[in-house]
Amino acid sequence: FELSLLVILIFKLTYDQTLIPTNDTLVKMSKCARPSHLGKCGLVIISLLFIIIIQLNMFWYNSSSSELDQARMSPGIEHEQDWRPSQQAIDNWQNTAPFLHCPRGSDRKSESMQKLNNLVASNTSSFCSCPPDVTFILVTNMAADKSPVSEQLYQLCGCRYVHIRLDNQTAWPGWQWSYKVTPVIQWLEASWASLPENSYLMFTDAFDSGLIGDASDLVQRFLEYDCELLGMSTVADWPPDREFRLFEKEKYPWSKCRNHLSAGAWMASVSNALFYLKIWEDDWKSRGSDSKWNDQMAFRRLHRRFYPKFKVDTLARVWTRCDSGMDCI
Repeated sequence: FELSLLVILIFKLTYDQTLIPTNDTLVKMSKCARPSHLGKCGLVIISLLFIIIIQLNMFWYNSSSSELDQARMSPGIEHEQDWRPSQQAIDNWQNTAPFLHCPRGSDRKSESMQKLNNLVASNTSSFCSCPPDVTFILVTNMAADKSPVSEQLYQLCGCRYVHIRLDNQTAWPGWQWSYKVTPVIQWLEASWASLPENSYLMFTDAFDSGLIGDASDLVQRFLEYDCELLGMSTVADWPPDREFRLFEKEKYPWSKCRNHLSAGAWMASVSNALFYLKIWEDDWKSRGSDSKWNDQMAFRRLHRRFYPKFKVDTLARVWTRCDSGMDCI
């Protein structure tokens, strides 16, 4: 609408005519053709043309962004918009997740964390294995001589992993939830070429998760969901939000104990990881880069925007939360 008005205004300035007396007759002349108006009209027309160029660029940018979202939202994968596992997978379901996650609020946190520490103390890797085409990521601000339990288990099991250590005295003071996103983007952009071709990334919270079993078929487990980004499941609607709670229940109706999304862990191919991480970071930037930004709420917004390309691990194929309902789908 604004663009149309600008075009009309330029047309009017250029072609609107007045009668100009000459020696013998009256001649029709554009107002902008009159010598006394040339300078002013020229500046006005140039300014309006500049505004039109800006408007066209904004239109092109918005259209491109819309098309990108459309492409990501469209079911360009092998299933319809609302994905559902086979009935056999639901009927025969067992919790075989190779990763354990014990966030605050888990009713079996104490005993499960003890289990992780006992596995480290056993000093044997007979219980675990890792895939060669997955790089595991941790982000902490721990001192160089300290390692969280998740890292100790990666070392014990011979996993390919990266521990991004943040200097909390300089660029990364204290701890903010955005540190789970921006440092990973920076590391990924710097390390892209060194990663195995066609490989995957998996991020987990460092202090309350760990490998407890055979993860050699981790990529196959991920591919079963036919998605680009897989997030860990949880029983908790946290932070409480009616809109997200209903959306997650609607998309995963077969799950009663793990149909909500947790930002504590995710998995994706290298290229897809960078795409989604940047949008996750944009959520933080769009809210003024607030130090109190909530990564969990932003992750749920991302899930709602990009489902079914972004799904929740409702079948516990990768991670399981250490609750009394671990054996409940």
